[in-house]
Amino acid sequence: MDRLTWLDQRRAAVLASYDKEAPTYDDPGYPNQTQRQWVTRLLDACPKSAMILDAPCGTGRYFPMVAAAGHRVVGADQSAGMLVQAGARNWPMPTSSTPS
Repeated sequence: MDRLTWLDQRRAAVLASYDKEAPTYDDPGYPNQTQRQWVTRLLDACPKSAMILDAPCGTGRYFPMVAAAGHRVVGADQSAGMLVQAGARNWPMPTSSTPS
């Protein structure tokens, strides 16, 4: 098997795994306090009312922290299942328009 085929298969397997686990991904009580502290420090270093890109956003677990810090958030993730969960949080996400 050539390398590109193997990489494509591994990527598909990882995405399928994240898609499958997305509905319960946040259940075990993750994230830990150290990560939350790191995100807080990062948000404190951003300019006021910044547009924050959370990538990979996963289930959007940090969206509430970003919003509470007075910023706007846009999430990106390769897993469609994770994006469904992130979108279900109903946090306002700006949309972009393409010039005509």
